[in-house]
Amino acid sequence: MKKLSTILMAAVFMLSAGACFAGTNALQDYQAKRNAAIQKQDAKLNALQKKQEEAQKKREANKAAYKKKQQAQKEAIQKRQQQRKDAVKNLKDSFKY
Repeated sequence: MKKLSTILMAAVFMLSAGACFAGTNALQDYQAKRNAAIQKQDAKLNALQKKQEEAQKKREANKAAYKKKQQAQKEAIQKRQQQRKDAVKNLKDSFKY
């Protein structure tokens, strides 16, 4: 009887150790897969963030270029208006004499 209980205890211990080992392996496999998935998702998020930053820089550059173009057009219009005013003034002055 004592031998049987010893054998049963040994079997239970071995089964318990085997289950613990299998559980540890399963946990390690799960963590490895989880870490790989997290790294993959992080890479996607980093790529998306980089794309958004580049798009933001492009928008800002386009906005600056548009403002510069608008300012140049405004200055050109003012210059033409001033030339017209000067031409009219010169024409009026030429009729005075």
